Amino acid sequence: MASVTSSAIREALATLESTSNWDAYRDAYQELSSLLLDGMLPEWQRSVFTAVEVPNETLEILTQYAKGGKKMRGAMVLLGYQCAGGTDLESVMRSSVAYELIHSAFLIHDDIMDRSKTRRNLETAHVAFSKLGRMVGAEDPEQFGVSMAINTGDIAPAIAYNVVCSEPIEPQRVIAGMVHLNTVIINTVLGQFLDVATFVDQIPDEEDILKIHELKTAIYTVSGALQFGAVLAGAKETADGRATFDALARFGIPVGIAFQIQDDYLGMFSTEDELGKSVTSDLEERKNTLLFLQTLATGTDEQADILRDALGRHDLESAYVERVKAAIRDSGAGEYSAMKARELVAVGRDEVDDVTGDERLRTLLGALAEFVISRGF
Repeated sequence: MASVTSSAIREALATLESTSNWDAYRDAYQELSSLLLDGMLPEWQRSVFTAVEVPNETLEILTQYAKGGKKMRGAMVLLGYQCAGGTDLESVMRSSVAYELIHSAFLIHDDIMDRSKTRRNLETAHVAFSKLGRMVGAEDPEQFGVSMAINTGDIAPAIAYNVVCSEPIEPQRVIAGMVHLNTVIINTVLGQFLDVATFVDQIPDEEDILKIHELKTAIYTVSGALQFGAVLAGAKETADGRATFDALARFGIPVGIAFQIQDDYLGMFSTEDELGKSVTSDLEERKNTLLFLQTLATGTDEQADILRDALGRHDLESAYVERVKAAIRDSGAGEYSAMKARELVAVGRDEVDDVTGDERLRTLLGALAEFVISRGF
């Protein structure tokens, strides 16, 4: 079995080292990360969850979050590593999984803040733990669920740091990588602070919304992942490496903001089955989306009133949700969001030549940028 797994890992790595097709690159990474997680999970069970006995659900839920999703961020870690001249993908492949663990922590905590009940068509961590709380007779099962989910999210970055520190790469690159991860986490939390404290129905500036998107999403989703890989390749050690590191930010931040704009569109206009979570959560939480801001700021009074009446409500009937969707569409907010996302992707694509001279990697970066806005506008 081990030889089969090793062979599959080598095959995935070979694809990641040769393909210029983004879909093939991402598919190969999904296979690689799944194989790596299958081997890493027993290690965590032995090395992390030993000081005290914790419910099996803790590791199961963390695994659920880590194994789900498109694995874009982990794939971008390896892509950034290659853009900075890294040639030994095997030496950093586990670090790419560690980045996905940090993503899992953000999702677990975000689901608590948004009071989401489902994620990827499965129960969110705090909901699953609440059920466990009822089974074990907790006095307040919901609070038990939130507390256990917070703890599960808290431990994920610590496990990620252990993984990075165990990689067979130069110590100075490990240290630089850890500093970078901390910077990514700090920026993401700052974005969450702004998001929680800003209310779209008070009509913030578009610049404020885009800044929230940059801090909360763009850095850790695109630029931070690419730069983390670059740091592990030694990008902070030479002038050329630092130029690549900076160019990855100029590419990744606008592309990452476009990613969030597109996600907000899908969050409003997809079905629950397609999205894997509630399609009314953005309305319920008065989310700071460009769709909502444009409707409130430039729609007709009737369109703005329909949306404003829905914001913050948890009792919306499907018929009213459809009225809200129609108001947003008719206001032109969807077209405006699509235009803004395309403009941002174009800004990012203009930086590709400064990132790398490798034609294969430039093609991958360009395809990644296009993928961001090809998901449903």
